[in-house]
Amino acid sequence: FSSYLHSDTVTTDVCILHLTEPLQLNNFFRTIPACRAEPSVGTICTATGWGDTCKNEPSNDTKAQHDHSFPPRNGDSGGPLVCGSGSFRCLAGAVSFGGEPCAIEKPAGFANVAWLYNFFMEDK
Repeated sequence: FSSYLHSDTVTTDVCILHLTEPLQLNNFFRTIPACRAEPSVGTICTATGWGDTCKNEPSNDTKAQHDHSFPPRNGDSGGPLVCGSGSFRCLAGAVSFGGEPCAIEKPAGFANVAWLYNFFMEDK
């Protein structure tokens, strides 16, 4: 896609895969729909990753969940930003870069999935 550059950013940070075989989905491994529009201000969203924490714990394979309120950090890149509540949730973003350690005033950046979804659907 030669026109694959979001006008509001320096670059767009995603990868689209075409699978030759269907995924084997189960109770532990599922897909999530892409958000077709940007979430409204005030929508509850959750970023997930295995990166560093504010407590400077190193990344590892066993950190599955931490209930802390801080922005994504080093090692969280590519992790999902899921928004919504109740029975509907959608993928709103993917971590592009993390904020500085525990610095809320220097937020993380996310690839805008709604914009990307619309971009790729236009190019079909």
